[in-house]
Amino acid sequence: MIDLFKVLKFAKDQWLGVIVSILWIIYIIFMQIADDKLVEKTKVLDKIIIKEKLRIDTLYKTNTVIDNKIKYIKIVTHDTIKIIDTMRASSLQKYFTDRYNK
Repeated sequence: MIDLFKVLKFAKDQWLGVIVSILWIIYIIFMQIADDKLVEKTKVLDKIIIKEKLRIDTLYKTNTVIDNKIKYIKIVTHDTIKIIDTMRASSLQKYFTDRYNK
């Protein structure tokens, strides 16, 4: 069995070591609490990062669709210009008269 008198005598003889040990234990407890808080913050930030990655992916896909539509419009415009450039003057006049009737 543990003799309380011997423990107290040891603590009295080794008072600096006991104080340092107690301070060290308190420091470890506080650091563990701070670490737990940081782990929770990390989890929250990970969730935010995942949401933002999804938003970025969605924006990238939307941007790709818009780029493809722009390319298609450019191709159609270029083809139309090419057709108009090859028309004779009378055909060209008829084309614009039919297209822009007032």
